[in-house]
Amino acid sequence: MAAVDPSFLQSWNCLGEKSLNTVWCFDHGDYFSVHFDDALLVANEFFLSPSVINYTRIESTVVPSVKIAKKDEKFLRFLILTKQLRVVVYESSIKSTRGKEWRIAAQASPGNLTGLDAYVDLSSGKSEDSTLLAVNIQWIEEECNVSLAFCNLEDHALVVGEFVDSPLLPNLEAAILQLGARECLVPSGLLAPDLDQTNSSQRPKVKSLPFLQLVLERSNVLVTELKKKEDFTDASEDLALLVKPEKSDTLSSVHHLLRHKSELSEAFCCLGAIVNFLRLKSNESMINSFTVSRFSLKNFVRLDSAALRTLHLLPSPDAVNRYQSVFGVLNHCRTEQGQRLLAQWLRQPLTDIIEINERLNLVEAFVEDGSLRQSFHGTVLRRIPDIPRLARRLRLSKGRLNDVYSIYVVVSLLSTVIDSLRQHEGRNKATLQKCFITSFESAAEDFKKFVEMVNATIDLDTAKQGEFLIKAEVDEELEVIKEKITKTESKIFKEFRKVSQEIGLEPNKTIKLENSEELGYYFRVTLKMEKHIRGLHWLKKIDLQKSGVRFRSADLSSLNEQYREFKSSYDTAQKTIVKEILSVTAGYLEPLYALGATTAFLDVIVSLATAAVSAPQPYVRPRFVPSDRGCIRIKDFRHPCLEMQSSVNVIANDVHLQRGKRIFKTITGPNMGGKSTYIRGTGLLVAMAQIGSFLPCTEAELVPVDAIMARVGAADCQLRGISTFMAEMLETVSVLKLATRDSLVIIDELGRGTSTYDGLGLAWSISTSLANEVGCFTLFATHFHELTSLALVMPTKFANYRVAAHVITDSENTMAATGGGVESKVVMLYKVEPGVCDQSYGLQVAHSVGLPAELVSYAETASSHEERLESLWIRLEEASLKKAVIDQEASNEESKTEECRPLNSLKAVLVAERTRTELISCISSAVNAAVPPSSFASALQSEIDRMLEEEKETANVDLRQLLKV
Repeated sequence: MAAVDPSFLQSWNCLGEKSLNTVWCFDHGDYFSVHFDDALLVANEFFLSPSVINYTRIESTVVPSVKIAKKDEKFLRFLILTKQLRVVVYESSIKSTRGKEWRIAAQASPGNLTGLDAYVDLSSGKSEDSTLLAVNIQWIEEECNVSLAFCNLEDHALVVGEFVDSPLLPNLEAAILQLGARECLVPSGLLAPDLDQTNSSQRPKVKSLPFLQLVLERSNVLVTELKKKEDFTDASEDLALLVKPEKSDTLSSVHHLLRHKSELSEAFCCLGAIVNFLRLKSNESMINSFTVSRFSLKNFVRLDSAALRTLHLLPSPDAVNRYQSVFGVLNHCRTEQGQRLLAQWLRQPLTDIIEINERLNLVEAFVEDGSLRQSFHGTVLRRIPDIPRLARRLRLSKGRLNDVYSIYVVVSLLSTVIDSLRQHEGRNKATLQKCFITSFESAAEDFKKFVEMVNATIDLDTAKQGEFLIKAEVDEELEVIKEKITKTESKIFKEFRKVSQEIGLEPNKTIKLENSEELGYYFRVTLKMEKHIRGLHWLKKIDLQKSGVRFRSADLSSLNEQYREFKSSYDTAQKTIVKEILSVTAGYLEPLYALGATTAFLDVIVSLATAAVSAPQPYVRPRFVPSDRGCIRIKDFRHPCLEMQSSVNVIANDVHLQRGKRIFKTITGPNMGGKSTYIRGTGLLVAMAQIGSFLPCTEAELVPVDAIMARVGAADCQLRGISTFMAEMLETVSVLKLATRDSLVIIDELGRGTSTYDGLGLAWSISTSLANEVGCFTLFATHFHELTSLALVMPTKFANYRVAAHVITDSENTMAATGGGVESKVVMLYKVEPGVCDQSYGLQVAHSVGLPAELVSYAETASSHEERLESLWIRLEEASLKKAVIDQEASNEESKTEECRPLNSLKAVLVAERTRTELISCISSAVNAAVPPSSFASALQSEIDRMLEEEKETANVDLRQLLKV
């Protein structure tokens, strides 16, 4: 790359301030250049090499630059679609005395891909929609009112809504994920308001943390700040201009929204921000093209970013294996629109049993009818293009004749699709008729005239070979040119036979005549046959490739020039007709969008059926029961992602949560034993079932949940001043505030980021709150073994389960019940069973992964005393609580209710700490006195009796209860 012009630095400084999420690209005609931090980003993350950077010193400033060829479309796709950045393209104007002056020529972002259409079609070939969200927040006392508007430019859908949220904005986070927003417009100053200096009557009294910024970052959404007064204007009057007026149901939805205008006033201002940002009113292709609806959080299962991340529903940006996400496991889609719809379904699991069962009926039909499934998956769906993208090009007047032919191919398939669906005789025939056959029949009727037009105007024979031409008989001028082309081609074929004979090669076998758009006609022989043309000076070689040598004779060169000239004349003559055909085709946008939606729906259903039958063990259909009979019962379930890993042998497990019996399951077990996989797998299968998928298990009975909430593996955010523990608590607060009786909560290792007793107290308090006050289904994986006593205090709500493991002692090579020193080996069984695991097996795991033996040995010595006390504590606690429960059952109901109440978190911590201290003192005294093993129990009992006698003088009933053995 040539050195940067010395005047460039001055021009750069005149461009103003550049945000961190923006890349400036400079258009030099045949290439782009990026500079400073943008150059480093492109070099390190796009080219993956710093060697492409060119450094230029201008006075005292070193300017790093990178040059990118304009034809490299992957560059702009990478910045906008992969890195979620905003790209601004500058082009130079006439030079002044200061050198080149640069002005903005175009800009695009994840929510507005059309800005760079002059450079690249960013919408083609991508599996996600261009979606834009606008948000505004107004604080009212201790709550905030969230207003939003949403636009999907691919589906031409508008959404407006308002709802109440807490200061942590969990509802907004769920809304962002449900809608699949890629960019968010916010009023300037909303991201990081100074809460400490704001009137407390207007804002809640919370720590000054940019919660909105955190939510948007967790959701991987690009943020764009706008000036509120200028950009957030009421757009309610624009609905009549933008929304389709044809259908009565669309009109009624607009009227319904306008009748509730007072409730949605701020939401309409957010819609105004979108209309202004995308310049919808000034774009003729956008007029009367949208649908509009009101947003409601109740339509789908509530998922926050923690749940989406924990359950691995969608692939992460750094995923290297398709089976690292549920999307990869279920994605057998043949169309781009099908893949987009599957991702949308995973973000929006259904809550309505009728809708869920309708999807399950459709999947079941294709699971049971193997020939129908294979026909669609193997043949029909492969031939369907990205219909929404075709419609978009036609709407923007950028369509071509090959787009018209692609639509023709799809419409021609409809009769085959309808006949195949009608032949299905299973029990779900009526559902197929309702969801697919009726829609496809309507589309076939809508496109009748279109098919007639294509048959009359487009040369279908050449189109099948990839050449798209208007039939010559449509126009006299075309007929004349066509005749010239035919005669010229006849002479070319004659020359081919002549040359083949002269050089002694067999036509179409050892020598071939080929035609390309770039070169026209030429001869080709393989490299092996090159010796037959070597030294023949009357043959002119074009190039040498792996496929062989390309060459022409003098006569073929002359004929080829004539042929290319006639072809150019034909293309010029047919332009007017092509323009008319494209104009007529654009009139079919409405049925085209409908056809695209139906083919996407069909593709996803076939994909789910294919995934169900192609798994290592076939999936089964889940059975949903009403909410009042609520249970989550899954037998022999397997984690779908692990099951697809060839190197993993998955152990099947059961899960049973029954409302009114045991809704809270505490899981203990060794590190790396499978606790997290078990609880995540349960949540994952519930989500799969509610999108309409079959499940990897032998039997499943479920109640629809309204939310899947996770508190798993919180990470810190140092740039925001948030520690791991703070992030954990923020997620936990959201769970407690939003969880309902119909929610599923997944918690893994709560309270790790603080002291043991603080963590235990929090875990105890949160557990009892979820079980008693919320009453939701909960899976809680923990190393706080003290929590297992909740199952003894409240046996109707808590159940204890453990992940089975064995320890093999090398010296004896036998199974041991306790740790056998650093020489022992832990064997994970990955089977979840009723009971409590009284060891963490941390030393064995550390030894197995290669931690130095001397460190493990020292750790064993330091922890052995406490480990034995831990086991003793658990046994003493279980025995005492069992006795307490038995005693209470024998007493009257009123006394039972009073004394069997669960210990509150503070008392639990104090009792645990006091009892541990006393037991350590008793055991240490007995050990120091060298009491014989046969007398140790009696000595310990004497010490405990003495402590109980002392406690008579106090009111600490809870401590006496725990010590009384």
